[in-house]
Amino acid sequence: MKKIGSIIIILSLVLVMLLTGCDEELKAEAKKVAKSYNTLVNEYNENIKPYNEAVDSISSANDKFNAVINEAQKVLNKGEEPFDAKTKTNLKKKIVSANKAVVSVPEKISEKKTAKVNDDWGKGELEDFIKKTKSDKKAISKLTIPDSPKIPNYSKSQKTLKSAQKKYEDSVQGLKQITAPKDSFVKKRLQRVKTITAIEAVTEDHDPNGLLNKQGGYIGCIYFTDSRVDRSEVDTSEGTGCIDVGNEGGGTVEIYATKEEAEARDTYLTSTQSIPFARPGSHYVRGTCVIRTSEHLKASEQTALTNAVTNALIAV
Repeated sequence: MKKIGSIIIILSLVLVMLLTGCDEELKAEAKKVAKSYNTLVNEYNENIKPYNEAVDSISSANDKFNAVINEAQKVLNKGEEPFDAKTKTNLKKKIVSANKAVVSVPEKISEKKTAKVNDDWGKGELEDFIKKTKSDKKAISKLTIPDSPKIPNYSKSQKTLKSAQKKYEDSVQGLKQITAPKDSFVKKRLQRVKTITAIEAVTEDHDPNGLLNKQGGYIGCIYFTDSRVDRSEVDTSEGTGCIDVGNEGGGTVEIYATKEEAEARDTYLTSTQSIPFARPGSHYVRGTCVIRTSEHLKASEQTALTNAVTNALIAV
């Protein structure tokens, strides 16, 4: 019996040695397969880097451009009215165009993971690993990497949008500047008009129209003289100062508290032009101001002076 037991032990040891040797061979093969696979994976992951970097660049460019678009939209959403309505319309169009210009961000190509052989694996696990890894290697070798996507250049669109936003913001500020402005502001801005040679604001004691600070009247009125007016045609019977000569010496900026009051004044001035033999000067509502020009100026000069005064008042 002892002899049979010894034989069984010996056979068991031989079998263990055979199985162990088989596992070691499989493990060696698995590691070889893994090394070959990992070499291919590392090469693949390196090759997809330019594509993924381009995707990151597109995403970054989009983030920066979208920030500019969002800022413009934020400004527009305040709902402030500009002096020139076209600046608001143009900004809306530029925002729409900018949004359309934003390109879609492609999906990044996923990196492949390297393979590793576990020292604790048995025969079945090693065989499965070898089979799967060889299959995965074959699949990766068939993959093609697309050309890197083009990175958009938003600089021109961004510049155009920012320009439209600034013009709108400046126009909004310009309208604020001619909404019930102070006499001092108007007088300072009129000094920018080259043809204006003298400026004077009315007071309650010196106001030819008697409208200063009265209900429906102006809250400020500045007379000015213009170098293009022929002084020989001007009535100086009341004096030679800006207020004494009146509107015919060059023009006037009448300041009202509201746009409605300015428009009512404009309507009244229009009605007086129907008087026989009247030589009408021009008058236009700008914000809450009525800008008037002398009847002694040519029509083209009246227009030029009105525009020059308006631009001086709304300049930011």
